[in-house]
Amino acid sequence: MRALLVDTPDDPTAWTSDLQYRLGTDLLVAPVLDPCGERAVYLPAGDDWLDAATGQRHAGGRHLRVRVPLDRLPLYVRRGALVPVAPPATTVAEGPFREVTLVSWGGVDGVGVVHDDGGDTTVTATRDGDTLRVRVDGPLDVRRVSVVGADAPRRITLNGEPVPVTPFEPWFGT
Repeated sequence: MRALLVDTPDDPTAWTSDLQYRLGTDLLVAPVLDPCGERAVYLPAGDDWLDAATGQRHAGGRHLRVRVPLDRLPLYVRRGALVPVAPPATTVAEGPFREVTLVSWGGVDGVGVVHDDGGDTTVTATRDGDTLRVRVDGPLDVRRVSVVGADAPRRITLNGEPVPVTPFEPWFGT
């Protein structure tokens, strides 16, 4: 967890945005503290952001006025982020994560590194027309690729092999 200004030091508005934070470089968390479920959220400049619950794209460098149910945390994901997710479980298992789904936020070019028990894995996504080519270099057990965003590719390859295009189904409230 980091204050916005840590990842966006050239954005003066990020310096004054409190009560929201970055979780890594790709996630922006904006807790709602007002019982009416409404708040202003600042999206840092330099990137577009996707609402994690709806997939709606927003330009960075501006404030949004959001209203959400109190049981939903406003979460925004940097467009181009590659976020690995594991199936829900009641406990965290020993050893590396299994059957990971890689979520491409925006279905565009991106690079990410996953640090896990078995070692580091570099994941690279390259958009080529209607195809998203995903390469996984390392031990992470990526089985599926999902895409969030209005401009999803029609085809996806994972390490050179075609995989079904599946929409991301979040496990958190929408």
